[in-house]
Amino acid sequence: MRTLLALASLLVPSLLYPALAAEPAGANAYPGFSAGPTAGTLGLGGEVGVRINDYVGVRAGGSWFDYSFSDKPDDLKYDVDLTWSSFGAVVDVHPWGNGWRATAGFRLNGNDADLKGRSSGPVDIGGTTYQPAELGTVRGDLELNEFAPYLGVGYSTPLWRDRLELSFDAGVLFQGKPKASLKASGLLANDPQLIADLNEEANDIENDLDWLEFYPVVGVALRYRLN
Repeated sequence: MRTLLALASLLVPSLLYPALAAEPAGANAYPGFSAGPTAGTLGLGGEVGVRINDYVGVRAGGSWFDYSFSDKPDDLKYDVDLTWSSFGAVVDVHPWGNGWRATAGFRLNGNDADLKGRSSGPVDIGGTTYQPAELGTVRGDLELNEFAPYLGVGYSTPLWRDRLELSFDAGVLFQGKPKASLKASGLLANDPQLIADLNEEANDIENDLDWLEFYPVVGVALRYRLN
């Protein structure tokens, strides 16, 4: 909800005050093809696009990054390795024929995470206490929807001779609730009680990482116009 409110705070001012979005005549030369690098919360990557006319454009691009952190939803500490890898396409609508835009599109997600947990002492999982030898190493993964819709707003401004432009985007990637699964390798790996407790642990991890469902997208691009 906070992410959606933040997005609205970006969009509403431009809807209420279009005069503020006005640019001098001739500040942009449309239509045109462009390409360049991107960086943001989706990772590092690149995109290509075409401004079909003053009011409509399309873009496609991909991005990637790795991020590692530790998480402890219960007594067992996990090392989490996030791999963000996605490709997508969007349609840009420029209501005033200038750099301001509203954007809608999708990403094909390779976004996922690997989890690894190990304890040096007794731990409580699902109300049951387990010894390190009984658990061994607990491994798991976290999956998100492969198809993720995107909504956002953005702005592009020319930097040099209408060829080089700086572009900003802010929005939300709707990639679904995370789905976690866990499996132990210790002496009780096949014990029904441990399996049930690990399923409960997986639910705790999903709740702890539920912020990934509405993933905030903030990005910047440096694009060069090819024509």
